[in-house]
Amino acid sequence: MATVLRQRVAEAGAQLDLLVLASEPSGSIGVDLASGAFVRARHPVSNGRILRPFSVASGELAPGDMFDAAQPELAELTGPLRPANRLNPRKAERWLRPLLHPPRPPLLGLTGNAIPYWTLEGDRPSVSLVEPDEVGAARAPGGYVCRFMWE
Repeated sequence: MATVLRQRVAEAGAQLDLLVLASEPSGSIGVDLASGAFVRARHPVSNGRILRPFSVASGELAPGDMFDAAQPELAELTGPLRPANRLNPRKAERWLRPLLHPPRPPLLGLTGNAIPYWTLEGDRPSVSLVEPDEVGAARAPGGYVCRFMWE
């Protein structure tokens, strides 16, 4: 099964507007609002501010060719994302629904739990959005642990 990756602008200095799905001090994972593609935005560590899910934030793409075949959606930014506003979950769902992984095929195009790095060519995503039937979440030291079954 071929995986189709949506393409985003990758020119240094271009502005990236991101619908944030997950965030940490050194970056976020979200949807590029210009292309609808997943983006793993990485930037210098911020002052510890974590963006909330469904925040809309912007940043400037950094110069340099930092392509990583294991993370083809990676984008280096010149600085931390700047929050602009927030979408309500119903509007955010319009951006997320087209990115939802189909229910049966293997996650990330893999049938196993690992792939040799040297076989990666950047044609497989490293981020996937799933809608499992059941989810188990538990508090763990330093955060939460989420587990789900996938067919």
